[in-house]
Amino acid sequence: MRTKKVLLIGSGTMGYQIALQFAMHGIDVNLYDINGEALKAAEKNIGDLLDELTVSGFYKGERQAALNRIKYLTDKHEAGKDVDFVNESIVEDPQIKGKVFREFHDICPSHTVFTSNTGYLLGSQIAPLSGRPEKFLNVHFGNPVWLENLTDIMPHPGTEKEAVKEAFELIKSIRQIPLLIKKEFSGYITNHIMKAYMQASIELLIRGIASYKDIDRAWLTANGPKPPFALMDMMGLDLMYYVAKRDSDAGMESAKPWAEYLYENFISKGKHGVKSGEGFYKYPNPEWKQPGFASDVEFPD
Repeated sequence: MRTKKVLLIGSGTMGYQIALQFAMHGIDVNLYDINGEALKAAEKNIGDLLDELTVSGFYKGERQAALNRIKYLTDKHEAGKDVDFVNESIVEDPQIKGKVFREFHDICPSHTVFTSNTGYLLGSQIAPLSGRPEKFLNVHFGNPVWLENLTDIMPHPGTEKEAVKEAFELIKSIRQIPLLIKKEFSGYITNHIMKAYMQASIELLIRGIASYKDIDRAWLTANGPKPPFALMDMMGLDLMYYVAKRDSDAGMESAKPWAEYLYENFISKGKHGVKSGEGFYKYPNPEWKQPGFASDVEFPD
């Protein structure tokens, strides 16, 4: 495997998690963001997260060694000049992503593989804008990265085989499970399945069938640890809105009320979920995680 250093573009929730995942497994990381304050927040989040993972026994390496592998950079030339692999986690807009990749195409070495962490856009929407479409593919991480350790590897029709193999082997080296997607498909595997159950959940809410808390209680009790509205908060209600709005604009009638509900109740109020401190629940200590949430139910006033 050739990759010795990676560049991560965007230092938000996914960017800093992915940075730490690489660093914990011996890969040097340049974490780039145009916003210096965002980078400072990411550095603190990484330190706090590493402490949690150490206490829980997930990470057994030397703390400072992992932290020393991450550089925090606002200079794109310094960030991209000597990296082997790039992954971005910025706004879900193919034009903006393509513009950023094109800038780094002029900076990064010719062998560098470019990848996007997008959850729903197709690589073929971004690759022609990237400057190196033959070395472009989607590499999509779960959230949180260290627990949802499935990583989608999705080339577009023009991606060269060696770039796909490089990404596949790199993901294995950081103890993620690579899932090779055979053909381009928005949402990959897990996101496509999750989208269906989240859409069904929000339909129940919009139609007044049940409260979002009772829907989450039903899921927690019957199906597992990630109730749908908590998951929406985690993924980002702005992303959920983007997907619903995109589907609605494309003529999918079932997505229109979803998009309208999210905009009216959350997006217009700056409530984007975990990253903004409030969505369906308030963070960092959401109600759904409290003891007795699923079982100690009172008759509503």
